[in-house]
Formats: sequence, structure tokens, C-alpha cells
Amino acid sequence: MQHRNFQLFIAGQLISLIGTWMQTTAQLWLVYEMTGSAACWVSSDLRASANAVSSSIGGYVGDRYDRQRSVIATQVASMVLAFVLAH
Repeated sequence: MQHRNFQLFIAGQLISLIGTWMQTTAQLWLVYEMTGSAACWVSSDLRASANAVSSSIGGYVGDRYDRQRSVIATQVASMVLAFVLAH
């Protein structure tokens, strides 16, 4: 934690992770409110399956391309998708 860039990276990842948790919780709650059943767990399971599939793609990108640019690109993409979902 002595390097400024590492501190910024950790802070940014913490904020991103908390936002992701909040978004996931809100989506599950919305599915529960709309359906009135525990079908929201199906949404959660589908999300976990998508993460499992995309992790291999992420590994390929991490090995082949600049990691800093890859992290920035994925964080910007996540932010844009969150804004689209909010509106």
C-alpha cells in the first residue's frame, strides 16, 4: 500500500465492487417484487453462469493485451451498462 497507484487501484476496485453488489441486490429485489416468487434465484444463477464463461475470455485478454487498458475498458463498460440499466 506504499505506492499511490496501487492505493488508487484498490479504492477504485472497492467502489466498483460495492456498486456491483448493490446493483445485483436491486435486480434480485426487482425480480422478486415483479414475480412475487423466489424466481429471482434463477436470475442469480444465470449471472453466475455468465461469470464462469466470461472468466476464460478475461484470462485470454489478460494474457494477450495491456492489463491496465483492459481494466479501464471493462470498468468503463460496466459503468455504461449500469447507467443504461438505471434509466
